[in-house]
Amino acid sequence: MNLNRINYRRIGERGYIFDTKTGYIYLLSETSSIIVEGMLNNNLEGAINRILSEYDVDEDTLRKDVRELCNSLEEICGK
Repeated sequence: MNLNRINYRRIGERGYIFDTKTGYIYLLSETSSIIVEGMLNNNLEGAINRILSEYDVDEDTLRKDVRELCNSLEEICGK
């Protein structure tokens, strides 16, 4: 996935994605921010492990949610 089309910033617990092509801004939850940071740092597994250690979440559910977030980002960034 080409993430060059987005700018990401974190302010406090929330993250923001700015789509440079459309001008849209997307607000991210704290956990979504961790996932996006993991993607941007080429360490998605590390982000997943961090969430599993910090939050009471089922791993299968988390991995499903990560796939859904990645699919949403693909729609924003193009494939």
